[in-house]
Amino acid sequence: MSENDPARILIIDDEPMGIEIIARALAPDYACEFALSGPEALARLGTGELPALILLDVMMPGMDGFQLCRWLKAEPDTREIPVIFITAAQNSESETSALLAGAADFINKPVNPQVLRLRVGMQILLREREQTLRRLNAELEQRVNERTRALRESLAQVEAANRAKDRLLANMSAELRTPLNGIVGLLGLLHQEEADADKQGRLAGVLGIAAALSRLFGDILELSAFETNQVLLNPHEFAPDDLHRRLCAAMGPPAAAKGLDLRLDLTGLPPCLWGDLERLSQLLIQLLGNAVKFTAAGSVTLQVRVAGEAGDRLRLAFEVADTGCGIPSEARARVFLPFEQGDQADLAGAGGAGLGLTIARHLAGLMNGGLRLAASAATGSTFIAEVWLDRLAESAADLKPRQH
Repeated sequence: MSENDPARILIIDDEPMGIEIIARALAPDYACEFALSGPEALARLGTGELPALILLDVMMPGMDGFQLCRWLKAEPDTREIPVIFITAAQNSESETSALLAGAADFINKPVNPQVLRLRVGMQILLREREQTLRRLNAELEQRVNERTRALRESLAQVEAANRAKDRLLANMSAELRTPLNGIVGLLGLLHQEEADADKQGRLAGVLGIAAALSRLFGDILELSAFETNQVLLNPHEFAPDDLHRRLCAAMGPPAAAKGLDLRLDLTGLPPCLWGDLERLSQLLIQLLGNAVKFTAAGSVTLQVRVAGEAGDRLRLAFEVADTGCGIPSEARARVFLPFEQGDQADLAGAGGAGLGLTIARHLAGLMNGGLRLAASAATGSTFIAEVWLDRLAESAADLKPRQH
């Protein structure tokens, strides 16, 4: 049936005169068909095109209208066809039974042609709109599924590319570090051996650039190693003095070059610890280096305290405070994101790729801890890194923490 053809109506009534009256009332807007009993109606519905609406009498021999309606509503092929009961029984019980059987409406005989046409038209319109809505929903669901599938495929491709990139960077770690370290070493030798002051100054500038490039590559490769889960801990016994020497060697010269007061207070540590000294030093050097970088004058301080215990396990809080420029409030939520450096206007000239805090957070997480920004103002910032280490019985050697 085309869209311009009149809607088909199936009239089920055991009285031919009643069928003729209804058909005349609906002509010529609707194409009426009829059946004189329930079984005849079922036979017609099972072989031909389904009607848009059914007009059903209640009182019929054999199978009455209520039984037929319940059967129609139980079958998947016919349950969506609206059914209007037409009956001479004018009582609330019949109307209630019709609605409970699944009827869409109930019209009393004698039929008012105008009322019949209005109610039939309303039910057909409602069904057409419902079918349109279902079709639109199905089309929308199909488009959503197609878009979701396309997005998943794109995401899978991006993730595969990222994994390939991470594997490449992780595998190229030695290949990139070795030549860069060689360049820095050779430039250092040339700088030491050069007697001409002008050339020595130029070599010093090139050496600084090469060293900065080496650190940048190192940070990128380190971040890639964390993202591919290739960083493992190597715990062993160490003393606070071992940590102190590493921090002084790494941060003493850059702090002194800027005239900063570097204070390393490790008195809060027990005399003997079990953990990865290399990774702990790397974490603290990242935080101290970040503090030195963004502090023009004043001091950079490291303090440590025991923040929690679980047997011999210690949750140690390392607090790094500086008197630098601070972090703008709108940038604080981004400071741990890779390649972020807060307000670029305020931090212009500080250098770096914005990976220090990201790497530091990864390192803290590797040691079952975390890193957070505790405070920041125009007078400086404070970061707190918490890690878990084991406390050991003090060894025979005199392992006293130092204060600088």
